[in-house]
Amino acid sequence: MVRETGHDGVRKQSEEQLNYELFNNAPIGYVVFDFAGTVRKCNSAFRSLLELNKIDVLGRKLQQWIHPDSQDVFCCYIKQLSSDRLNEEELIQLTLRSKKRDIPVKIRSNLLEYDGEKLIRSMVIDYSEQLKYEQEINRLNQLNTTGKVAAAIAHEVRNPMTTIKGFVQIFQTKPEFLPYKHHLELVDNEINRANDMISEFLSLSRTELPVFTKVNIADEIESILPQITAQAREEDITITTLVKPIPTIHACKQELKQVLINVLKNAIEASSSGDEVKITTINTTFNDCTYATIAVSDQGTGIPEEIQELIGKPFVTTKTNRAGIGLSVVKNIMARHCGKMNFCTSVQGTTFYLHFPVKTKDEIIDYCI
Repeated sequence: MVRETGHDGVRKQSEEQLNYELFNNAPIGYVVFDFAGTVRKCNSAFRSLLELNKIDVLGRKLQQWIHPDSQDVFCCYIKQLSSDRLNEEELIQLTLRSKKRDIPVKIRSNLLEYDGEKLIRSMVIDYSEQLKYEQEINRLNQLNTTGKVAAAIAHEVRNPMTTIKGFVQIFQTKPEFLPYKHHLELVDNEINRANDMISEFLSLSRTELPVFTKVNIADEIESILPQITAQAREEDITITTLVKPIPTIHACKQELKQVLINVLKNAIEASSSGDEVKITTINTTFNDCTYATIAVSDQGTGIPEEIQELIGKPFVTTKTNRAGIGLSVVKNIMARHCGKMNFCTSVQGTTFYLHFPVKTKDEIIDYCI
């Protein structure tokens, strides 16, 4: 009998050790606390989530790592657990707060009894990455919706706009309308601006892969310079170029021109009279990939900090007379070319970098997929 008791004791110790190792080494965070929120036990995954040592967690109130916006939810959750009114399979969402960041988590709990005391054991799942994926899916859904709206606008509005423009041009040739020349020119310019906006909306609805050809970036910059220089001259802005030899790329010429025009127009609109807009080409390499890079710099006042993370999304603009589509179109085109767009900004001005991969047509398609 004594021997059996000894075996039972050894087995019990082994089981306890195994349970402890499973608890402590689990990849998901676990925390055990009482109904006042005092932490009794936690595993290494939970401590890593909060970026704390064991001594910093045990005996402390769990509430001190819960975001203020989630405090009421957590208190209500504990009350429901204490009264056995909560389904143990139910997940609740909270936000924890570590030293460096706010952490969205999902929690599932159950009650356990330890030394005659009822405690709460919670599984804490960090869903930061899942939240990012959900936000990205929402963004893509917004782009998809915007594309459908863009196509509808193009079909429904462009035809009557073309008719109106045609009659305005006819009126401009009639002597009897000479007193209204200025007004007709204004209408003509506004129709052109509306057509440009429709074209930008339409660009958002394109989903097909572009037709790639071998493109010399220097030649494409040269081809759009007269148009851009004329617009810049009207605003007393100087366009300068520093085009260094860079490799040819495979790209859609029309879309490359659209990217250049949109970014340069953006730079001109951000500039003041007497400023300079500079176009530079450079070779860059990162992540073992070589890029032909175009840099467009202005001397404006910079992009406000509160919208910097939103740059490239539809309808984001600081201009009162613009739809905020231009850079969104650029971002979409760069994605179709497996390229990258980023920027540096300060109160002295902003530089946009357009990185096109130096790859063959088939390599680009494979790389995108």
